[in-house]
Amino acid sequence: MSVAISLGFMIALVVIGVLAMSIFGIINIYNGKHEWAQVGTFFVPALVFVIAYAFMGTLTEAGMLTMLVAIAAMVLFVAISGVRSTFKI
Repeated sequence: MSVAISLGFMIALVVIGVLAMSIFGIINIYNGKHEWAQVGTFFVPALVFVIAYAFMGTLTEAGMLTMLVAIAAMVLFVAISGVRSTFKI
C-alpha cells in the first residue's frame, strides 16, 4: 500500500514539474527571453517516448528505449563537442 502511495506522489511531482517547466517556457518565449528551438528541445524526450510507445506497446519498454536513446545522444553530442573544441571547428 505504501509503495502505491509513494509511486502516486512521485508521478504527481513529475507531472507538476513538467507542467511548471512548460508554463514558464511559454512565458519566457512570450517575454522574448528564449526562442522556440530552446524550449522545444525540452519536448524531444517526450516525443521519443510517444514514438517508442506507439511501436513497443508497453510503457516499460518505451521508457527503457527512451533512456537508451537519451544516453546514446548524450555520448554522441559529448564526442562531437570534444572534437569541435579539439580542432577549433
